[in-house]
Amino acid sequence: MKHLTKKIIVIFIIALVHLGVCKTVVAIALGATSGNAFEVKISMWVKMLIWITKVLYFPIISLSLYSRQWFPGKLIYIPIFTNSLLWAAVIYFTVRYFAKRLKP
Repeated sequence: MKHLTKKIIVIFIIALVHLGVCKTVVAIALGATSGNAFEVKISMWVKMLIWITKVLYFPIISLSLYSRQWFPGKLIYIPIFTNSLLWAAVIYFTVRYFAKRLKP
């Protein structure tokens, strides 16, 4: 039971880091694009930020696997945090898998 609790805590920490990175990248992207709203050509930097945002919010947010009306206002953090938990679980179990496979 103690080992399971440790896994869950690690997954939640990874999810919180993922959520923080998501929010930071979105804030930087919005800041970079807000001054250039009417420019036809966007810079490579902004294109990279948009691509990173799409990757970080995949699959739940990017694919719109929910209706926006289900989560009005601050409730949008429910699917965003669910997305971060999904990423955290995949990262955690992938790292554990390769750590066991590469261990001599």
